[in-house]
Amino acid sequence: MEYTQEQLADFKLEATRRRQRAFVVVGLATILLLGLAVIFKQIGKGGGLWAILWVLWVAFVFGYTYRTWRCPACGSFLGRRTTVKFCPQCGVALQ
Repeated sequence: MEYTQEQLADFKLEATRRRQRAFVVVGLATILLLGLAVIFKQIGKGGGLWAILWVLWVAFVFGYTYRTWRCPACGSFLGRRTTVKFCPQCGVALQ
């Protein structure tokens, strides 16, 4: 499909926003997980609860990444790398 220069610029901007948003959300989730680990250690809890939180964190990161790390033009998943320059499906430049 052919896109205008304005649309191509918008795709690049949206890809940058999605990448930044993903870093912020995953970073905040990591800080929350580490904060809970400190709290659980202080109050003597942990063990099974810590394992459950870890599994939930991993599921959240994978789920969030899979849902949001998509091409703004065609909607296909961009893969595991955060430095994708072109969509592997439609070829639109993302950087």
